Amino acid sequence: MAINFEKMRTFLDSEEGKKSMDEWGLKMVEIEKREKREKKWVEKFNRYFETLNDYDFEILMENFTIWEEKYDDMWYDRGVLTYSNILSTLLDMAETYGTTLEVDEEDFLAARHEYRGFVFSVYHGQGTIIEITYNGKRIF
Repeated sequence: MAINFEKMRTFLDSEEGKKSMDEWGLKMVEIEKREKREKKWVEKFNRYFETLNDYDFEILMENFTIWEEKYDDMWYDRGVLTYSNILSTLLDMAETYGTTLEVDEEDFLAARHEYRGFVFSVYHGQGTIIEITYNGKRIF
């Protein structure tokens, strides 16, 4: 299908087209703000985690996974498959400050990162599933 650039130019020059482009620009600004905010939280998490020894970090992760299970269950009972912003930030942190591990031939595995002994695996299928393992044991 060929793109009709004349029709596109006519639309973009119209009031509706100008309004559409203005709205698109505002959406891009909001996306940039959200990405900056997410990056800032990743940095905050990492600075805090650097102050913890391995034992305290393990306890923190254990308590977090218990909380995240409850959070997941609450939303699942409402028919929603989701995960918290905290887990999302942990995943971003593991990707940024951890080690990227090789993705093997496992079905639907999209990414795997290791941070302080914890392995974060992300699976994409009809939804996104996140698995956290520690010392070879699945903890979430």
